[in-house]
Amino acid sequence: AKLPPRGPGRGAGAGGAAPAPVEALGLPPAVREILQRRRTEDLKYDVDDGASEAYGMPTLALAAASALGAGRLPPEVDTEKMRLFCSSVRLLKERAKRGVDYGHRLEALTFVNLQGFDLRGLVERRRHNPGPMQMIYMFYSRIYEKLVGKQRGVEVNLFDPIDLEARNLGFRAILDFTSDFKLFPAKVGRRELERIYCTVHPGPMPPLERFASKINYAEFVRMVAMIDCGGEPMDRSRLDGSQTRCNESRVERTKRLVQFMSLTSSKKVKVLLHDAYRDTHLWRLADGADFEKEARAAEMRSRPQWNVLPVRPLKPADQAKENAACKYLSEKFTWLKTDQLWEEYEAPFLDMGTLVVGGSSSHFRLTLTNRGFGPPRPPLEGA
Repeated sequence: AKLPPRGPGRGAGAGGAAPAPVEALGLPPAVREILQRRRTEDLKYDVDDGASEAYGMPTLALAAASALGAGRLPPEVDTEKMRLFCSSVRLLKERAKRGVDYGHRLEALTFVNLQGFDLRGLVERRRHNPGPMQMIYMFYSRIYEKLVGKQRGVEVNLFDPIDLEARNLGFRAILDFTSDFKLFPAKVGRRELERIYCTVHPGPMPPLERFASKINYAEFVRMVAMIDCGGEPMDRSRLDGSQTRCNESRVERTKRLVQFMSLTSSKKVKVLLHDAYRDTHLWRLADGADFEKEARAAEMRSRPQWNVLPVRPLKPADQAKENAACKYLSEKFTWLKTDQLWEEYEAPFLDMGTLVVGGSSSHFRLTLTNRGFGPPRPPLEGA
């Protein structure tokens, strides 16, 4: 992917008190458009459940961001390089909207760290926001309670704070989780999933009676880590088509499962959960029957009708690898990191703003993925 030359931003001025005009915040144009797009998507994908957000954006006059690409540049930045940069970005964005193939298999994604900008007056920053794994745990721990309350006019917030030590997630909801995220049956089968559930549940009741109980968050993380250990063909993964290798480490397999489930982006996970709620779970109320009875019937159907044995204990070396995979999932995706908040640009370009000697620094990220079968030879150009 060919990136356009580096260009300065358009904003001039320091951040002001809320509510302040967008032009007075001194943000690059692309960052303003990203913030406007975040607000639009948050309103679009907001399930009526009071979901917590990484950023809660008040209603401001952000319509000026739509005119940044078409309006004239201010005289202080109206240079030949800046005009070339704007025209290249406009072309890349048009291609991205039309879905134009760039003629090669090298996929480029560019990101900006929004934490590097002074967003006071534009967004409200919150602390202790749940990460993707915790959002999934919250959603499926309350989805049946949410549907019963929906039918009876009782509000149940899916993403309210939850006790991670309590046993909230049953096997009935785990079947829904693996189906919504396309893990079942491509990655894990019903019998194997039952054995994994019986293994992560500590007991001390007999294996079959454990399905009448539930698991907590730590056991749910271990269950996901054990799902990624399932069998894969030697050439291509059945999940995402990526090449599988027999010498992959346990953490590398977990990272591949993380990419398939989009756990690296809390926003994408929220969209997936919203789509599952709208397209699958909410339709269970369409026939008008008493859903509490339907929920009890689904609970009975989820109980296995055969003898389920736990997975045999691992060797100490393999157990250490499984613990490393659980630690990776728990540390990375339980809580949102406040030091970095990566947001993807609309097209493969970078708007790095204006370089000020001694000023604050901003961080950007470029991810190149080879989607082809041969080594890529991307051209590198500097300006």
